[in-house]
Amino acid sequence: MTNPTNIKTLKEQFILRAEQLKLKVQCTMDGTFFSQFAIVSEAPGDSEIRSGMPLSGGSGSLLWGTINKRLKMTRKDFYITNVSKRQVLMENNKKAMHQNELSHWTELLIWELGWLPNVKYIIACGNYALQALTGNSGITNYRGSVLDVSLPNHNTGGTRTVKVICVNNPAAIIREPKLETVFNMDIARIARVLNGTHKPTEVSTLLYPTHKQVKEFVDDRATA
Repeated sequence: MTNPTNIKTLKEQFILRAEQLKLKVQCTMDGTFFSQFAIVSEAPGDSEIRSGMPLSGGSGSLLWGTINKRLKMTRKDFYITNVSKRQVLMENNKKAMHQNELSHWTELLIWELGWLPNVKYIIACGNYALQALTGNSGITNYRGSVLDVSLPNHNTGGTRTVKVICVNNPAAIIREPKLETVFNMDIARIARVLNGTHKPTEVSTLLYPTHKQVKEFVDDRATA
């Protein structure tokens, strides 16, 4: 079996690997194989399954509109995929999948991304993407974070470090419009990551502050 060198051969080999793991593939990857930018979302919806293209439905429209507005980029600038290549049903307003299956999809995703020759930046949309790429869980706590992640590079036989920008799944924005403000902020942050001006927020802890320190803190916030 030859190494994948384009979207077509990557799809073919991905499907073969998924079938060996007894996984159902309803929607594969799309976009630009040689891009520096990738987007990883959680799972396809009805529109994506009909079209066979990830992020091509309502949540995709929201995402691409925001990216175009904030970054002046379009779908053609990205490699696009999901963690799960099948639709995942919602339970209690959360996607529900057995951990064993999710582990298989994660393994395949990392294999998949390892063939992209130029990827440097990955936008992780939602908790499945966050967990698959970083090992962390809880997108509410991690959204807005920019994390360095080591991924395999099958083309060189080594590894490489990519920057993973964590954002809410755009489908969650549609369900909860109040999240749109921070979603816009997180997408806009990507521009600073790309031009090198992004600086992580420094958080310090002060235990048992004095009355004077509390007053100074309150006064600073009141005049900010």
